[in-house]
Amino acid sequence: MSLSGRKIFWLLLIVITLSACKQEPMIKLSKENQMKIEKKQAENKETQLEQKNNQKANTSDQVVLDSNSWIKEAEDVNYRIEKFLPINANQVKIFSNGKTSYVDYMDQTSQQMQVRETLGAEKTIELYRWNTEVIELYGKIEKNNRFTNYLKNSMEANELEKSLIILQSPLKVGTEWLYDGNIPSHIVGLYKEVNIGDQIYQEVIEVVTKFEEGDRHQLIAANKGIIAQWQENKEDYFLAESITDNVMLVSKKEWYMPQSSTEEPLIQKEIVDFAWQTNDTLASAFQRFYYDNQWITPEIQVVDIYESNGIAHLNFSSGVVASLNQHPAGEKAVAIAMMVNIADYYSVNQVRLEVFGNGMLLNTIPYPPNGIHQIDSNWIEQEDNSIDETPMSSEELTLE
Repeated sequence: MSLSGRKIFWLLLIVITLSACKQEPMIKLSKENQMKIEKKQAENKETQLEQKNNQKANTSDQVVLDSNSWIKEAEDVNYRIEKFLPINANQVKIFSNGKTSYVDYMDQTSQQMQVRETLGAEKTIELYRWNTEVIELYGKIEKNNRFTNYLKNSMEANELEKSLIILQSPLKVGTEWLYDGNIPSHIVGLYKEVNIGDQIYQEVIEVVTKFEEGDRHQLIAANKGIIAQWQENKEDYFLAESITDNVMLVSKKEWYMPQSSTEEPLIQKEIVDFAWQTNDTLASAFQRFYYDNQWITPEIQVVDIYESNGIAHLNFSSGVVASLNQHPAGEKAVAIAMMVNIADYYSVNQVRLEVFGNGMLLNTIPYPPNGIHQIDSNWIEQEDNSIDETPMSSEELTLE
């Protein structure tokens, strides 16, 4: 064999040897050890994937509240404070922490409003007032009765020791005030446009309040109110996920509904929708419910609903008895359902049905002394199917 032939032979031998080494592992593992390694590799992949998702989520949060992308307002702009109320009438706001906000009552004359805040089973009433100089939270009521107007008399139930100033004129960067008389707040930014997620807000004010545990930031948008809040050195924050204008607030409630006037049960608990729009009265809200469920016909009005000396009063216009008879369940079942629900609302066991203030004469239930009916326990189902009355907004109830 020539010298060049021997070189080619040795090169081929080296290539074949290396290929064999690549194809055949140098160490053979037992099946048990191989399974352990594969399991560890799978766990490592899962950890890497989780870290990647967390990084993506953190990046997303940073993008959502990235003030560098917000368009600053001109220095000579002149905002009117009335446009920056925390929430507007007939507006449903749902936040990322699950809280829902809605205005129960708004009085433009006295410039006050009552806001219902719902978070799970917690239902809080907040009272605000404003003028051309300031917007302040002056009342907070944890133990409250549904649909009660606390603007008329809130001081007995008010749990706030001091009024809290949310915003103060002039609406300029650098304007300062004392949030509660001691803690300083100031405006740090005015923005012509702010992007948060896929939402774009026009005319936004950023307010910082300097709490000991960390500065709290609030974004307040014109005609939308508070759209974001976060606190430095703390993880709790919330963003407005949904703001719907010109709608009613619809709650899922468990009420007694008429079944039959001749067979048991006469009434039965059902989960129903109860709608409320800003500045409803209890009478107008119940009237809407009665109309929607055909308990009364459209020509009948609920004149008034109130409680006095442990007696709930339900007052109708004339013709109501004939109207009750038009319901498929009949007069008796509808009248009993009305009495039980209104008694439950006021937590009483006596109800007076009235027609323009006079005792209502029913055909199927004897007229009681002074027209005051006692709630009969035999009317009521004993089982308790209580539900979380979580508010929701419905496009079907968009206001005209």
